[in-house]
Amino acid sequence: MITVSFNIFLIAFVIVILLAETDASHINVTVSGISAGAAMAVQFHMAYSKEISGCGILAGPPYLCAGNVTGITKCMKGPVENISALSILLKLESYISAGYIDSLSNIENDSVYIFSGTKDLVTLPSIVKLNEKIYSVLGANIKTNYDLPATHGFPTDNFGESCDVLNTKNFINNCGFNMAYDMLNHLHGGQLIAAKSNSATPLVGQMIVFQQANFQNPPPSLALGDISSISVLKWISETMFLYNPINWGWPTSGKWFIGDTFIIKTGYLEVAELNNLIVLFPQITPTADSPINPIGCWDWWGATTPHYTIKAAPQMFSVKQMIETIRMINGAIATSAEQ
Repeated sequence: MITVSFNIFLIAFVIVILLAETDASHINVTVSGISAGAAMAVQFHMAYSKEISGCGILAGPPYLCAGNVTGITKCMKGPVENISALSILLKLESYISAGYIDSLSNIENDSVYIFSGTKDLVTLPSIVKLNEKIYSVLGANIKTNYDLPATHGFPTDNFGESCDVLNTKNFINNCGFNMAYDMLNHLHGGQLIAAKSNSATPLVGQMIVFQQANFQNPPPSLALGDISSISVLKWISETMFLYNPINWGWPTSGKWFIGDTFIIKTGYLEVAELNNLIVLFPQITPTADSPINPIGCWDWWGATTPHYTIKAAPQMFSVKQMIETIRMINGAIATSAEQ
């Protein structure tokens, strides 16, 4: 089982693989993220719906909401009346007809988790809730969380600023609520083991560091839009991190603790440790120009290409290659263990 999570400001992209599954071709994949990361998660789910089984949307806008840079404010502050769910669904259908994305029939019964804090003034709850409207039409299995008195951030039960304080340092808030577990548990069938309250979960797994260069710069025929290879190269930073609760014996950065606040403080690793999951964290590099991305967001407004929401878009294509690599590794390790 794999889950992918995108985060806005630290831009953590997380893939989780259930090691108990030995058939790599049938590993479930879910995507999740917060804010711009949530927008990316929705894009990835819609585009690769044949292979993605669920989506966690934390304080993010719906698919293709912005369209371009001029639509960013609308998709954060509204007014919501200026965003048409019907128009989004029609655009999705046109992309299917053109072969840009998978059929939306794949989304029926997929697990979808949607969160918006009541005190979020960055991406208004009315905008986030449009995701529920769209996914309901598509027949998804939706769980919503709209009652937490939280601002724009990732809620935890033990770390961060107060729940209603905008934490611009790392956008993590202590709301007395384990968002990572609640979301991943819904996305992966409702049977995951939760960490015990007031008890630290020992993290004994392995943190593996990969170079991301091999996953970047798709062939020109796939990189729709006017985008140079150097722009794509700058858009995704050099390394990604993979936490594995079972030691594969690969070179690592040493300890699982690598100094990244989002990776170690949001609760993903504890869920992984208790449920035999692999977690992958790709990284995004902030750029001052080409494209302009000063805080390092996943592309949800066309910074890399006007066709940023389809399968062949640079970021989408690169992420897909990462998932396939993890599937291949997990399948090879499982096959070797059986022999």
